[in-house]
Amino acid sequence: MNFSFYDLVDVRLEPSLRSLGKYFEQEFGAFRKPADKPPKSIIEFRPLSPNEGPSAGFDASVGGMMYKRGDVYYINDGRDRYAEWIEPQAGGDHVVIRIDPQFKPYRAYYYVVLPLLKLFFNRNGCTFIHSAAVEMDGKRYALCGWGGTGKTNTLLRLIERGAVYLSDDLTVIDRQGNLYPFPRSINVYHYNLEGVPGLARRMTRRQRMRARIASIGGALASSILPRHRYFVTIAQKKLSGSSIPSSWVNAGSQSVAGKPAAVVALLYSGAPRSSPASVECTETEDIAAACLANIMYEFQSIQALYSMYGFLAGARPAVMVGGEDFAIIREFLANSRIAKVSVPPGHAVEPVDLMQLG
Repeated sequence: MNFSFYDLVDVRLEPSLRSLGKYFEQEFGAFRKPADKPPKSIIEFRPLSPNEGPSAGFDASVGGMMYKRGDVYYINDGRDRYAEWIEPQAGGDHVVIRIDPQFKPYRAYYYVVLPLLKLFFNRNGCTFIHSAAVEMDGKRYALCGWGGTGKTNTLLRLIERGAVYLSDDLTVIDRQGNLYPFPRSINVYHYNLEGVPGLARRMTRRQRMRARIASIGGALASSILPRHRYFVTIAQKKLSGSSIPSSWVNAGSQSVAGKPAAVVALLYSGAPRSSPASVECTETEDIAAACLANIMYEFQSIQALYSMYGFLAGARPAVMVGGEDFAIIREFLANSRIAKVSVPPGHAVEPVDLMQLG
């Protein structure tokens, strides 16, 4: 099974890794094709039998997450299933990872595939930004911002108006100002149902029920336990979290080719009683710094994993996000129109506001 990311990186899975293959098929179906030309880098997964993991004995561990035995490092998925890990900087252009067939697929993606993709993308002048992205009337728009600033609500509303879905959480960009789709499942919660009612049509009855229960229960718990509202919100997300596969949204029209970004909008939470959206232009440096801080926040778990690796190896921890990303983000933004958008809580940016910027 082969997934080709922009002819830069191929992810290859052996047939026996059914669980991981099913996950990749759902999340990265748009990349399920042979490369148009030989890839510059390859991430290859091969099966690892349970008795080959560090449970047979290990030399050191950190937090029950990463282990070392001899010269081999392992990642634990939380259920004592393991994947062999390699030093990110010394992996070469063809990385082979042996993994337990029952390893949690999401952790394999988040702790193994994602950092390696980022490493190989950086080598080719690309990086990730934390954003949603759509295409409208042939133009591409990136919606950056911290969690809770309305990216997904805006994304879903734009899709309802006919926009083509490109990315929900992470988007790939390059130095030339091109934006590349990274269409995974869209993560939705109870507040997305409230902000975009038409979304319910794309969810199963069970998902809708979970979201409604979380919304009603959360409102009640918040009124009774106002001091614990933060924990109530976390509980709501755990209960109501669902996903919409990207194939349901785009109905097979998912192009993953790069194309210049017309507008990059940085969303932030505005006053509750302000107009639905307030737009102002800003300086490239401000947005670049915000985008870098944002992606550092998004990659903090992976950064922690790299630090654990450094601890076990007795070496200085690797830096996952830094100056290279900042340089790429600055050059990307120099070729796009940029703006800051104030979004009141629970609202979204209307299509007309973005299209006027483009």
